Amino acid sequence: MNSTKNKECCDERKISSEAKGKSDKIPRIFPTVPVIPKYQRPQSTFASFLMPIECQSSEEDEKLLHLSMELKKNRSNANAIHDIIANLKSSLLELNRNLEKNKK
Repeated sequence: MNSTKNKECCDERKISSEAKGKSDKIPRIFPTVPVIPKYQRPQSTFASFLMPIECQSSEEDEKLLHLSMELKKNRSNANAIHDIIANLKSSLLELNRNLEKNKK
């Protein structure tokens, strides 16, 4: 009687662990292909994607971060220059209109 009770407890534990494991697993279409987590994926060129993660240097990451910050700064400067040029054009047009009115 005691052995059947233990067997039922073991069966319940086995079933609950199997159910728990199934809920944690993500179904994969190609289970043999290793999946690289997003935080480990290289962010630079395709060639760096071919390198193992251990071979990638943090210097490359720092350079990429620096370049991206420079690019953002350059874009904001370009936008500011574009706005200044647009303001100058509108001011010149207004001055031309005023000159035309004063000539008449």
